[in-house]
Amino acid sequence: MTTKDQERKALEQIRKIVASLGEDSYIGTAFEGCFEIAAENIENDFACSMKQRKEAAEAAEDNLREKVATLTKQVEAHKNARELAEQTMRLESERANSLVEKLQNYKKAADEANQEFAITNGKLEILRAETDAERKRMQEEIIHLKAKLYDLMTAGK
Repeated sequence: MTTKDQERKALEQIRKIVASLGEDSYIGTAFEGCFEIAAENIENDFACSMKQRKEAAEAAEDNLREKVATLTKQVEAHKNARELAEQTMRLESERANSLVEKLQNYKKAADEANQEFAITNGKLEILRAETDAERKRMQEEIIHLKAKLYDLMTAGK
């Protein structure tokens, strides 16, 4: 079994070999990020490869895609629910406006009826007053006629 120091020295030798191939080397390109992972593995007593990291990233991506699909469906459902609520609100608002209009019409009709009642009641009071005055005049006439009748009845005696 090799020690961490031996691993570090071997990694440094491999870096030098790859670096000697030049910046545009195919091997250098293939090893991009691998040296850093190897150094982390040595320091953390962990064994992780670029392939494992790629597979883990792909799995995380798949998981995120599923979550995005689920959230997209939820957003669509909420959007539909909001549209339905807005439509219901519009209908209820129209209904409320219609009821307010009817109420205003009923109030207007009630005001007109009250006004007509007041006029009719005033006319009725005038008629009562006229009737009372006529009754009083007739009573006075009856008294007057009775007095005449009495005079006529007593004059011949």
